[in-house]
Amino acid sequence: MSQAPVRLVREGQKPDPMRFGFTVRKLEQIKAGDKQKWVYDEHTRGLAMLTLPSGFKTFYFAGRMNGRYRRVKIGPFPGTTIENARKAAVRELNKVVEGRNPADERKRSRVACDTFGDLCKLWLDDWKGAKGVKRTIEEDRRRIDKHLESWKSRRMDAIDRDKVRRLHRKIGEKAPYEANRLLKLIGAMYRKAIREERITGPNPASEIDAHPEQTRQGNHLDARELPAFIAALDADAEVSQTASDALWTLLLTAQRRSNALAMAWADVDLDRETWTIARTKRGKPHTVPLVGKVLEIVKRRHDDPKRHDIYVFPSRITIATTAHFSDPIPALKRVLKAASVKRRFTPHDLRRTWATWAHGAGVQDSTIKEALDHSRKGDITFGVYSNVSIDTLREAFKATEQAMLAAKGGE
Repeated sequence: MSQAPVRLVREGQKPDPMRFGFTVRKLEQIKAGDKQKWVYDEHTRGLAMLTLPSGFKTFYFAGRMNGRYRRVKIGPFPGTTIENARKAAVRELNKVVEGRNPADERKRSRVACDTFGDLCKLWLDDWKGAKGVKRTIEEDRRRIDKHLESWKSRRMDAIDRDKVRRLHRKIGEKAPYEANRLLKLIGAMYRKAIREERITGPNPASEIDAHPEQTRQGNHLDARELPAFIAALDADAEVSQTASDALWTLLLTAQRRSNALAMAWADVDLDRETWTIARTKRGKPHTVPLVGKVLEIVKRRHDDPKRHDIYVFPSRITIATTAHFSDPIPALKRVLKAASVKRRFTPHDLRRTWATWAHGAGVQDSTIKEALDHSRKGDITFGVYSNVSIDTLREAFKATEQAMLAAKGGE
């Protein structure tokens, strides 16, 4: 029996298609825009890559099978190499030539989520090999382990809206912000599983009102609190050296928690005394000069013969794996208590503390903005005509640290 003809996606069939020989450099140069972008490999029929407005990039096999346009996901870039993506595309193409439908076969091969633990595994494992694709995956893992561990053995039909609502209400009694983030995470997990047809609806996290949230005025450590905080932070190293070093880094580099805790040796250049964050909230690389105490911390940890192969601040529990330290809250609470700081204070407030002290040290607002890696959207003058050099940033970090340590007594 003759097979229906296969017609693969060709240039001109999609809006503004691009076709070229895939290389790592060329794919990395594709910038995210307001709309999704498709590009096609001229060396392998059917191999395409999708770039989303968020910057996420994924390989697909794309083609027309029996007259219907279909796509089969291969894997994220750069977690999936171009060579492996080409091999996968050839396998899918062979299926089409044989009259089989790769999309339908993939759909039939999907494993259903029978328990809530299966759902958690689907959510967490989907990002394996996709370094940098989902910046909050470690935070998701922390929330799942902390709040949802007892649910993992339950069947999916045992989790209903009432259970989710009760959990949300219970956590919200003490931590409404955390409860809302968990509710959002559960909803996203279910939407993914439903979209991939691993489960059937409904989504038990839908139609649950979030706890009211007020925009907080940013806290910072003032001249009365900072000396006691620094003394307590030094003392807390006896409890956990990694936590103490991580909190020092948050305080003195002013970088976002997710970036600072995931600092990798591959991103540190001790010769130039810099740390490059490959992908920040703005979606672009950001270089931070390492000065003073943070430079000492990084060098000490680098010279430690037992240092972790990947991360500067590895997870204490899973030091033999690829996990990094992800929860500074317990250590921060210990330090705040020892320093007699009784008001609500978060790791992000350490970032605000640096900005406040930098301003007091005479650092220009444009330099502070660049140091914090804040968005320049709408700031035409700063974004187009002005750039802050790494040397200017280095001096800003030095001046701010000196002002902070001087408050402690000139250390």
